[in-house]
Amino acid sequence: MKARGAKYAFDKRSDSELQLWPSTSTERYVTRPFVSARVFGGKGRGRRPLFFWPEFSGADPLARYGILAAARTAHFSGYYQSRSGADFHLAMYTVDGGARLSSESEKFSLAKNSFALIPAGRPYELGSRPSGWKVVWFHISGDVPLPPRVCVSASANCARLRGVFGIYEDEIYSSSPSGQVLEPLAEAIFRLLGRDISDAAERARDADAELKILEVKNSLSRNWTVAEASKFFGLPPKRLNALFKRRFFATFSKTLLAWRMDEARRILSSAGSTLSGAAAGVGYADAFCFSKAFKRHFGMPPGQLRGK
Repeated sequence: MKARGAKYAFDKRSDSELQLWPSTSTERYVTRPFVSARVFGGKGRGRRPLFFWPEFSGADPLARYGILAAARTAHFSGYYQSRSGADFHLAMYTVDGGARLSSESEKFSLAKNSFALIPAGRPYELGSRPSGWKVVWFHISGDVPLPPRVCVSASANCARLRGVFGIYEDEIYSSSPSGQVLEPLAEAIFRLLGRDISDAAERARDADAELKILEVKNSLSRNWTVAEASKFFGLPPKRLNALFKRRFFATFSKTLLAWRMDEARRILSSAGSTLSGAAAGVGYADAFCFSKAFKRHFGMPPGQLRGK
């Protein structure tokens, strides 16, 4: 993804970040903005401002939930951003239009009602589509544990969050914003955001588990034990078995046994196979123990299968 060589109303350049803002873009904070918003392209520049922020005193109601910054942004033409990694997490709800997001070797399309989560420290590039992009975004404290990779998915909470966010925005920009109104709205925003973050974390864990399951299935000759598998999956034995029961309707040990016996049957059906070779191929050091397990599983000794 490359930034286009066009004239921009605002640009932010540093060793770790590049942002290019067309003059048609606007950003409306519901928190205090970054210093750069005041210095570069904020109010009082003698032209239509790009950035808006509420003038309020006292504590930020969103800050108590680890939300460092939040805004509603509209890009009507080629906005571009790249970061080599930030010390905060970035969560984005696409309200309308779309954008392209890439992180290392992964590429994503952000469409209406999508939720994107970029963990702290993860490099990425982001560009709005020619039709424009409207987004509500949050910077979340990097102390909050999140999945290690970028996650993008459809969000059932997007419309609700946009509605609550809009009420919060109206109140904080009013002439006399009320903490009694803002505080429950801030909690509602946090709860809705938390649902999507939890869902993203669960999907990331499931994706990691699927890769590890595949690795186990492709290394049946390895001497897998429950203790070793628990360490490999990063799960205690009880949760490891719960994962395999949910996925395969059996514990880790029973699933592993079924895989090994199916693979052994495949090996023994091949021309030139040997009993010791089949045993070693599925993690048995002793052909006798393998023969007993095979007969117990299939109701016939492995030699009988080889004879067919």
